[in-house]
Amino acid sequence: MLLVRAHIFFLVILAVASTTQSAGAQQLRLLTVQRTGSFGGPGGGDYEISCPFGSVMIGLRARHGAWIDALAPICARYVSAARTLGEIGDQPFTGGNGGGEAFIRCQGPRGALVGLELMRADNEWASVGHIVVNCGDYLDPSRFANKLPGSADFFGQATRHRRSILTCPPPLVAGGIFGRSGVAIDRVGLVCVDYQPR
Repeated sequence: MLLVRAHIFFLVILAVASTTQSAGAQQLRLLTVQRTGSFGGPGGGDYEISCPFGSVMIGLRARHGAWIDALAPICARYVSAARTLGEIGDQPFTGGNGGGEAFIRCQGPRGALVGLELMRADNEWASVGHIVVNCGDYLDPSRFANKLPGSADFFGQATRHRRSILTCPPPLVAGGIFGRSGVAIDRVGLVCVDYQPR
Protein backbone atom coordinates (compact mmCIF):
# COMPACT_ATOMS: atom_id res chain seq x y z
CA MET A 1 0.00 0.00 0.00
CA LEU A 2 2.85 2.36 0.88
CA LEU A 3 4.51 1.53 -2.44
CA VAL A 4 1.28 2.32 -4.34
CA ARG A 5 0.96 5.72 -2.56
CA ALA A 6 4.59 6.56 -3.34
CA HIS A 7 4.02 5.64 -6.99
CA ILE A 8 0.87 7.84 -7.20
CA PHE A 9 2.73 10.74 -5.52
CA PHE A 10 5.54 10.42 -8.10
CA LEU A 11 3.02 10.48 -10.99
CA VAL A 12 1.33 13.62 -9.59
CA ILE A 13 4.72 15.40 -9.29
CA LEU A 14 5.59 14.35 -12.84
CA ALA A 15 2.23 15.64 -14.18
CA VAL A 16 2.64 19.01 -12.40
CA ALA A 17 6.21 19.41 -13.72
CA SER A 18 5.08 18.51 -17.23
CA THR A 19 2.20 21.02 -17.10
CA THR A 20 4.52 23.77 -15.81
CA GLN A 21 7.03 23.07 -18.56
CA SER A 22 4.29 23.17 -21.23
CA ALA A 23 2.96 26.47 -19.87
CA GLY A 24 6.47 27.96 -20.04
CA ALA A 25 6.97 26.73 -23.59
CA GLN A 26 3.66 28.28 -24.66
CA GLN A 27 4.40 31.68 -23.14
CA LEU A 28 5.12 33.17 -26.57
CA ARG A 29 1.97 33.00 -28.68
CA LEU A 30 1.14 34.37 -32.08
CA LEU A 31 -1.99 36.34 -31.18
CA THR A 32 -2.89 37.64 -34.64
CA VAL A 33 -1.66 37.33 -38.23
CA GLN A 34 -3.04 39.47 -41.01
CA ARG A 35 -1.94 40.30 -44.58
CA THR A 36 -2.01 43.73 -46.14
CA GLY A 37 -2.96 44.07 -49.79
CA SER A 38 -0.11 43.73 -52.28
CA PHE A 39 1.22 46.16 -54.87
CA GLY A 40 2.87 45.66 -58.26
CA GLY A 41 2.41 43.75 -61.49
CA PRO A 42 1.26 40.24 -62.44
CA GLY A 43 4.62 38.71 -63.45
CA GLY A 44 6.81 36.15 -61.69
CA GLY A 45 5.81 33.37 -59.32
CA ASP A 46 4.40 33.44 -55.79
CA TYR A 47 6.70 33.86 -52.78
CA GLU A 48 6.35 34.31 -49.03
CA ILE A 49 9.28 34.85 -46.67
CA SER A 50 8.36 35.09 -43.00
CA CYS A 51 10.61 35.77 -40.03
CA PRO A 52 11.09 32.72 -37.77
CA PHE A 53 8.36 32.20 -35.17
CA GLY A 54 8.53 34.81 -32.40
CA SER A 55 10.50 37.33 -34.48
CA VAL A 56 9.44 40.42 -36.43
CA MET A 57 10.82 42.56 -39.23
CA ILE A 58 13.14 45.41 -38.32
CA GLY A 59 13.99 46.21 -41.92
CA LEU A 60 14.65 45.00 -45.45
CA ARG A 61 17.67 44.01 -47.52
CA ALA A 62 17.39 44.66 -51.23
CA ARG A 63 19.11 44.40 -54.56
CA HIS A 64 18.06 47.44 -56.55
CA GLY A 65 18.85 49.90 -59.32
CA ALA A 66 16.19 51.42 -61.57
CA TRP A 67 13.73 49.08 -59.81
CA ILE A 68 13.68 46.45 -57.06
CA ASP A 69 15.52 43.29 -58.15
CA ALA A 70 15.35 41.28 -54.89
CA LEU A 71 14.15 41.57 -51.28
CA ALA A 72 14.77 39.82 -47.97
CA PRO A 73 13.34 40.61 -44.52
CA ILE A 74 15.66 41.58 -41.65
CA CYS A 75 14.31 39.91 -38.50
CA ALA A 76 14.74 40.32 -34.73
CA ARG A 77 13.35 38.84 -31.51
CA TYR A 78 12.11 40.86 -28.56
CA VAL A 79 14.33 40.54 -25.48
CA SER A 80 11.97 41.38 -22.63
CA ALA A 81 14.69 41.71 -19.96
CA ALA A 82 16.37 44.50 -21.96
CA ARG A 83 13.16 45.79 -23.64
CA THR A 84 14.91 45.70 -27.00
CA LEU A 85 14.85 43.84 -30.32
CA GLY A 86 17.88 41.63 -31.04
CA GLU A 87 18.64 40.92 -34.71
CA ILE A 88 18.86 37.28 -35.81
CA GLY A 89 20.52 35.64 -38.85
CA ASP A 90 19.97 36.64 -42.48
CA GLN A 91 16.83 35.49 -44.27
CA PRO A 92 16.93 34.42 -47.95
CA PHE A 93 16.38 36.79 -50.87
CA THR A 94 13.57 36.41 -53.38
CA GLY A 95 13.93 37.86 -56.88
CA GLY A 96 16.83 38.27 -59.30
CA ASN A 97 20.56 39.00 -59.14
CA GLY A 98 20.58 42.46 -60.73
CA GLY A 99 21.27 45.78 -59.04
CA GLY A 100 23.40 46.55 -56.01
CA GLU A 101 22.81 45.40 -52.44
CA ALA A 102 21.58 47.79 -49.72
CA PHE A 103 19.62 47.71 -46.46
CA ILE A 104 17.17 49.77 -44.46
CA ARG A 105 16.94 48.99 -40.71
CA CYS A 106 14.70 50.58 -38.11
CA GLN A 107 16.62 52.21 -35.25
CA GLY A 108 16.88 50.51 -31.87
CA PRO A 109 16.08 49.76 -29.23
CA ARG A 110 12.65 48.64 -30.52
CA GLY A 111 12.20 50.00 -34.05
CA ALA A 112 10.07 47.57 -36.11
CA LEU A 113 8.85 47.76 -39.69
CA VAL A 114 5.18 48.79 -39.80
CA GLY A 115 4.63 49.88 -43.40
CA LEU A 116 5.92 50.39 -46.94
CA GLU A 117 5.44 53.22 -49.43
CA LEU A 118 5.68 51.89 -52.99
CA MET A 119 5.78 53.08 -56.60
CA ARG A 120 5.49 51.13 -59.83
CA ALA A 121 8.65 50.81 -61.95
CA ASP A 122 9.23 52.35 -65.36
CA ASN A 123 9.29 48.98 -67.11
CA GLU A 124 6.95 46.99 -69.31
CA TRP A 125 5.98 44.46 -66.64
CA ALA A 126 4.93 47.03 -63.99
CA SER A 127 7.12 45.59 -61.24
CA VAL A 128 7.92 47.36 -57.95
CA GLY A 129 10.16 50.34 -58.68
CA HIS A 130 10.56 52.25 -55.43
CA ILE A 131 10.24 51.38 -51.71
CA VAL A 132 10.32 53.58 -48.61
CA VAL A 133 10.28 51.77 -45.24
CA ASN A 134 8.18 53.10 -42.33
CA CYS A 135 9.12 52.20 -38.74
CA GLY A 136 7.28 52.22 -35.41
CA ASP A 137 8.04 51.16 -31.83
CA TYR A 138 7.54 47.41 -31.30
CA LEU A 139 5.66 48.03 -28.03
CA ASP A 140 3.60 50.89 -29.53
CA PRO A 141 3.61 50.51 -33.34
CA SER A 142 1.68 53.74 -33.97
CA ARG A 143 4.61 55.64 -32.40
CA PHE A 144 7.15 56.71 -35.07
CA ALA A 145 10.67 55.25 -35.04
CA ASN A 146 13.65 56.49 -37.06
CA LYS A 147 15.79 54.54 -39.52
CA LEU A 148 19.16 53.28 -38.29
CA PRO A 149 21.99 55.64 -39.37
CA GLY A 150 23.75 54.16 -42.40
CA SER A 151 20.51 52.81 -43.86
CA ALA A 152 19.53 53.68 -47.42
CA ASP A 153 16.85 56.38 -47.63
CA PHE A 154 14.88 54.22 -50.08
CA PHE A 155 15.26 51.42 -52.64
CA GLY A 156 14.91 51.87 -56.42
CA GLN A 157 13.98 55.09 -58.16
CA ALA A 158 10.97 57.32 -57.67
CA THR A 159 8.74 57.34 -60.76
CA ARG A 160 5.77 59.26 -62.14
CA HIS A 161 3.55 56.23 -61.62
CA ARG A 162 0.98 55.76 -58.89
CA ARG A 163 2.01 55.34 -55.29
CA SER A 164 0.62 52.89 -52.72
CA ILE A 165 1.03 52.68 -48.95
CA LEU A 166 0.81 49.33 -47.14
CA THR A 167 0.47 49.53 -43.35
CA CYS A 168 0.12 46.95 -40.57
CA PRO A 169 -2.73 48.02 -38.27
CA PRO A 170 -1.56 48.53 -34.64
CA PRO A 171 -0.78 46.59 -32.53
CA LEU A 172 0.55 44.48 -35.44
CA VAL A 173 4.01 44.90 -36.98
CA ALA A 174 5.51 43.30 -40.08
CA GLY A 175 6.62 39.69 -39.72
CA GLY A 176 7.26 38.83 -43.37
CA ILE A 177 6.75 39.68 -47.04
CA PHE A 178 4.76 38.00 -49.79
CA GLY A 179 3.97 38.62 -53.44
CA ARG A 180 5.37 37.63 -56.84
CA SER A 181 8.97 37.62 -58.06
CA GLY A 182 11.15 36.44 -60.93
CA VAL A 183 14.10 38.45 -62.23
CA ALA A 184 12.68 41.35 -60.19
CA ILE A 185 10.16 41.96 -57.41
CA ASP A 186 6.92 41.99 -59.36
CA ARG A 187 4.60 42.39 -56.38
CA VAL A 188 5.00 42.85 -52.62
CA GLY A 189 2.78 42.84 -49.53
CA LEU A 190 3.32 42.54 -45.77
CA VAL A 191 2.48 39.71 -43.39
CA CYS A 192 1.55 41.48 -40.13
CA VAL A 193 1.90 39.73 -36.76
CA ASP A 194 1.29 40.32 -33.06
CA TYR A 195 3.30 38.51 -30.38
CA GLN A 196 2.53 40.97 -27.59
CA PRO A 197 1.20 39.42 -24.36
CA ARG A 198 -2.21 40.82 -23.39
